[in-house]
Amino acid sequence: MRRIVLLMSVTTLVALIAAPVVHAQAMARLSGQVVDSSGEPIEGVTISAISPELGSFSSEKTSNRKGRFTMAFPDAALPYVLTFTKEGLATLELPVQVTAGDTMRQVFTLLSTAEVAGTQPEQPAGPAPGQRVSRVVAVYNEGVEAQQLGDL
Repeated sequence: MRRIVLLMSVTTLVALIAAPVVHAQAMARLSGQVVDSSGEPIEGVTISAISPELGSFSSEKTSNRKGRFTMAFPDAALPYVLTFTKEGLATLELPVQVTAGDTMRQVFTLLSTAEVAGTQPEQPAGPAPGQRVSRVVAVYNEGVEAQQLGDL
């Protein structure tokens, strides 16, 4: 009888210790920076994240004076949508897929409403020089550019 109680206690302890580790592997983080078309950081941008498949998930962060923010995602297997907003800048909404147990690093470029309206020479949106962009973000940005040019 003692042996069964000891075995159950050890099994329960192992399960309690292992559960957060297994859960942590499914989580992911995004470390981002928001910049303008000239590459200067933008402070005060509101970054909202939702997951269409996880109705209860909603996260909101604000970029600091260096344009930086970090965000945690509870389930890396699900797709998320990020929305960047700040007065005077065009809202940017894009899908993002994070990798379990990893911290994705990304630079996001926001255009002013004047740049989007075409009153100033258009600057390509996208990552800062030397930054890697995920395939999903690249395809999304190509679609937005085609739409703005009337090619869709």
